[in-house]
Amino acid sequence: MRDGLSSKDYRPIEAQSIHASVNNMLREIREALDAAAPHGTWEPKADGLLGQLSEADDLIASLYYAAGRARRDIATVDHCARERLLQRTQRNGSSRPA
Repeated sequence: MRDGLSSKDYRPIEAQSIHASVNNMLREIREALDAAAPHGTWEPKADGLLGQLSEADDLIASLYYAAGRARRDIATVDHCARERLLQRTQRNGSSRPA
């Protein structure tokens, strides 16, 4: 939720950080997908079903963690922007933003 925030609440370095985080996530996901599905379909390397289940779990975890890192990075940037907004509104005597 970015209620009350505007683009002016974000610093240029934070915008760069958001872009870098999303690009890193996309790179990690692309690399994982290229390794697991080189022809567009998952091609497990393990022979047995249990090995394939483990391989699937590992793939899903790597995608999940890549997205989670990007989400955490963006949440950190949002928190900093929200703190600046709060400090600015307190200095100006405005009511606290929603």
